[in-house]
Amino acid sequence: MTKSAAVLAVVAAILVVATAFPVSVRTSAMLAAGKLDAETLKALQAPEQVHAKMIGCPSKMAFSWVTQAPAGSVIKISTEGEDERSIEGSSFVFHNDATDVSYPEGRNFSIHNVVVDGFKPSTVYKYQVGDEEAGMSDTFTLTTLGNGPFTTAIFGDLGYLDAYCLPALHKDFQQGIYDMVIHSGDYAYNLESNDATVGDGFMNQIQDIAASLPYQTCPGNHEVAFNFSNYLGRFHSEDFEGDFYNGNSAMEQLPAKSWFSFDVDSAHFVSISTELYFNNPELIDEQLAWLDKDLAAAQAAGTPWIVVFGHRPFYCSPDDQGLEGSFCRSDADMLRASLEQYFLKYGVTFYFAGHVHSYEATYQVAKGVVASQTFDNPTAPFYIIGGAAGNTEGKINYEGDAPAYSRFRTRAFGYGLLTVHNSTHLEFTQRGIDESVIDHIMVTKL
Repeated sequence: MTKSAAVLAVVAAILVVATAFPVSVRTSAMLAAGKLDAETLKALQAPEQVHAKMIGCPSKMAFSWVTQAPAGSVIKISTEGEDERSIEGSSFVFHNDATDVSYPEGRNFSIHNVVVDGFKPSTVYKYQVGDEEAGMSDTFTLTTLGNGPFTTAIFGDLGYLDAYCLPALHKDFQQGIYDMVIHSGDYAYNLESNDATVGDGFMNQIQDIAASLPYQTCPGNHEVAFNFSNYLGRFHSEDFEGDFYNGNSAMEQLPAKSWFSFDVDSAHFVSISTELYFNNPELIDEQLAWLDKDLAAAQAAGTPWIVVFGHRPFYCSPDDQGLEGSFCRSDADMLRASLEQYFLKYGVTFYFAGHVHSYEATYQVAKGVVASQTFDNPTAPFYIIGGAAGNTEGKINYEGDAPAYSRFRTRAFGYGLLTVHNSTHLEFTQRGIDESVIDHIMVTKL
């Protein structure tokens, strides 16, 4: 068996079936009319797709999950030496318009969320989610981030059926190598596909990881369907009120939720939406005003490291022909013209992107010019493309010499590990699907 075949075999082995009971609108009507037997109803109310998200800082988290029929929303959470807490949340019905002939009327499912505050640093918590009468989930273990070194896995463009990096990510997770995940856009290919059962499958596939540590996100171009509704519904469910239909404008209901920030120890992380420039230009000024204020506050607080992530790259060098060429010319030009000034003004250290299916790392770059080829006391950002976690569209092709700002590039599948050691040392490693080291740098401020 070849190495690639072996990887695919491992991927196939860890794939989780989307759900045994995807619910059509017709079944939902039977449910509402009380025509489903108790056993079927209980199966439809089983929690799945559990995931956690940090809100602002490690002491506050949102927990989300899906049931195929309406049910209660509660989390039971405990840590050693404290009584178990039972916290009620909320839910809404998500209607996914038909995208496949299997469900011509579309599908309904319920998205649940509970926000929990007051987490202690570096503490192990056990929790279950669900409905105390209909049934609770398995027990998950979550260890909160503390004051000190931590590592986040970081990647973009991870599919459901072609998730080449997932076996290595699972192995690293089981070994406790990283404490958080940053996924810089493009999920499942696509969340809404096959009447959102592809999204269900993907969310179940990452559940072991995403339920056990913060899974932080930003939107990509593959989330655009029905105005980003599947992305916003699944990853920002704590902000919705009332039932939601993906034919509506998600961005009108939750425009600001495609950008946010959070702090962990000596680092400030910022999630931005590059997709506004191609789908919702009326929101660009709102994001820019927020970004200016957010970065100014981080700088004023003396935050040593500022890390921004979005889906589309500012600097890249794929082939000169075809769609990939526009990603690194007109598209990147537009993003740099709007956003780069803030990165330079407020001392952003790293910008992580995906979108281009490769790995590429720059030197320090300011307005297209190499500011320095060193990694000490940076005065301009390093730009990293990590869009090769595994997808259905394949890899890009390089032609010709790399631009002067490009330090390293490869077509190899892989994922990143960003380690904040302290206020003076920030380390980044790009790893291959065989866990080999593809690239490595240590940034210092001394």
